[in-house]
Amino acid sequence: MEFPEKFEASKRDKDLGNTFFKAGRYRQALIKYKRALGFIEPPTKFTEEEKKQVSEHKLSLYLNLAAVRLKTLEYAEVLENTTKALGLDPNSVKALFRRAQARFHLSQLDEAKADLTHALQHSPQDKDLKQLLASVNQKLKAIHEKEKKAYSNLFGSD
Repeated sequence: MEFPEKFEASKRDKDLGNTFFKAGRYRQALIKYKRALGFIEPPTKFTEEEKKQVSEHKLSLYLNLAAVRLKTLEYAEVLENTTKALGLDPNSVKALFRRAQARFHLSQLDEAKADLTHALQHSPQDKDLKQLLASVNQKLKAIHEKEKKAYSNLFGSD
């Protein structure tokens, strides 16, 4: 199969995956997105224009895979897919946001905050980013207060 056929087959599977995702059929969507990636990996000899198309398409597929994994609460896989997406576009706000969501659920709060801060540099008015950052900061503050109380009890006064 040559590049145009592979790329078209990948786009068809991605579109089917999107249909499954919208219908809440996450496992089927996951299968289609993975298969779509399979058509364009491993990289073969591409022209510069084809490389650009493949890179944008892969970014979209990794973001879609991360969205599925968020829905199925598979946060380690969200981290994997968003990190791959960020390898293609280090400033992808969607990838940074989805990775921050996963990190929040995995209690990787400092890392989530870093991702959100980076994303806000590129999309400063994004309400979802701001809301998640507020939740991260609230959780960090609660942890800090708990640690402060524990240490004051440890070295407490009589």
